[in-house]
Amino acid sequence: MNSPVFRTVTKTENSPYPYYIVAGFWLVGALLFRFYRLPTLLIFGASSIVLYIVAKRIFPPKTVTIKEIDTEPVKSGIRDVDAVLQNGYDSIKRIRELNDLIPHERLSYLLDRLEVLSGSIFRHIAENPTKVSQIRRFVNYYLPSTIKMMETWHDMSTKGIQADNIKSSMERIEKVMETMVKVYEQQLDTLYFDAALNVSAEIDVLEKMFAQEGI
Repeated sequence: MNSPVFRTVTKTENSPYPYYIVAGFWLVGALLFRFYRLPTLLIFGASSIVLYIVAKRIFPPKTVTIKEIDTEPVKSGIRDVDAVLQNGYDSIKRIRELNDLIPHERLSYLLDRLEVLSGSIFRHIAENPTKVSQIRRFVNYYLPSTIKMMETWHDMSTKGIQADNIKSSMERIEKVMETMVKVYEQQLDTLYFDAALNVSAEIDVLEKMFAQEGI
């Protein structure tokens, strides 16, 4: 079975401390000096620039390397199949965007899992394009349903309203996502059904040969 593919991404993250230092500098200045005077403003403006440069050197940007799930579109070389795959990858992209917006640890984990499973499904279809008919419901129904549910959850979470109906709906969506992972896993498992049968038959033959050899 295809394992998830990751890409290494290098990002530069600026330290927030220079901004905090300059903000603190202006806050203290506002308490001690009269900023309505132009000379005072000019002096503080120039001083804050120098302070920011110095703080930037003390707290330089950090370069971090992280691994991200690689869901870059793969193609089969067959036009109709690639159209289905592209539709699926567009859905994965939207799921990733929603995942970035959702500050919910369990949901984020589930969406990561769905993304990995989807990528494995599409890579398998790219390598076995004759199976594309097996994922049409997955692409046309389950992926859009996942997106719709998560868009609804995100919309409700941003309202800041703790009404019973909203809370109940959000909890139901969270439970549905648990089930959705099983649906995605089943879809991937189904694609490998033929391969599993072939392996099973091969193992049966080997075991018979082992028995004949007294192994």
